Amino acid sequence: MRKLLLTMLAAVMTLSGCSTDSAEDAGDDSAAGSSTSSTFGFPDVTDTSDAATGTTAVQPPEPAPAPTCDPAKPAEPGQTTETTSFNGRDRTYLLTVPESYDGVEAVPLVFDYHGLSSTAQQQEAYTGLATAAAEAGAVTVTPDGVSGNWGFYPGIGEDDMAFTEALVATVSEQLCIDANRVYAAGFSTGSIMAGFVGCELGDTFAAVAHVSSLLPPDFCVTEPGATSLIVFHGTADPIAAYEGGSVPGAPAFVKSPAVEEGIAAWAAVSGCDPDPGEEVVNEEVRHLTYTGCTDSHTVEAYFVQDGGHTWPGAEPAAAAPGEDAAGVPAQQQAGATGLGYTTQAVDASLLIIDFFLAHPRPGE
Repeated sequence: MRKLLLTMLAAVMTLSGCSTDSAEDAGDDSAAGSSTSSTFGFPDVTDTSDAATGTTAVQPPEPAPAPTCDPAKPAEPGQTTETTSFNGRDRTYLLTVPESYDGVEAVPLVFDYHGLSSTAQQQEAYTGLATAAAEAGAVTVTPDGVSGNWGFYPGIGEDDMAFTEALVATVSEQLCIDANRVYAAGFSTGSIMAGFVGCELGDTFAAVAHVSSLLPPDFCVTEPGATSLIVFHGTADPIAAYEGGSVPGAPAFVKSPAVEEGIAAWAAVSGCDPDPGEEVVNEEVRHLTYTGCTDSHTVEAYFVQDGGHTWPGAEPAAAAPGEDAAGVPAQQQAGATGLGYTTQAVDASLLIIDFFLAHPRPGE
């Protein structure tokens, strides 16, 4: 039954639950505020700071000194489009090398997966994640999916798990990469791809970031292990519903759990304390943190009140280099409708990179 459910889910998820092209305008799904709610619908939160509770928060361990490469692996800084042959097909990806790269000190490696019908160029133009990573000294690989899609489930479409493994090996051969600091992030369908990478390649990837879609642990092909996870989701997302529910086009028994339930499930898998710390960051954003997890893992989430199927902190973008406006996904276009509100109250790219760098593979 589990395999049947996963197969049908994989077949329909990218067609219905994670599209980045267009959607009907979302209605006002947020509940009216009550006496226990703030102006923007978030509950009032009791002060649980260290000063108020007299406790000391559990902090991730300080990263060990980065290993070095001998001989050095020099490379020019900047962003290039690379082509590699995989399974008889030419595949492309953006490779972003930071200015600080010296070829001797091993650096983190970040994978960033675009949404459905998008491209690597569009993903970087929209999110700026590779730019944020470079400023923090990390290399970024932004792959292109075949026909704008990802093959994350065995036997359906491209084998993008194996493609990801091949890219890790290729880039690690060319550049001085810290094998204990390899990470995956993604938007929409790309977020689902990043989730499967975290499930199936957990021995390689140290942490995962989900934006506007969440892969629950029950949907992993293999039994998932403890992991560090950061999630961003809008409460009014018209594509990947915050409250979960039926997946359009799938049998009635295929259900996507509410986002907060999915996050709690990941916290349980990672052995975290069941009750998260909670803070209202500002009038738009609520932040949950699960601590006490196995091997100093952390599970975090940022919920955007009335936020849509968007990347927090992103600005509407013009066409990527070499493309006209018609080739830019709807969420990047100024005045786009149907995908909802983009908050500027937090910057997902900066928060993701900070989270990644604080979470190397356990024990390293």
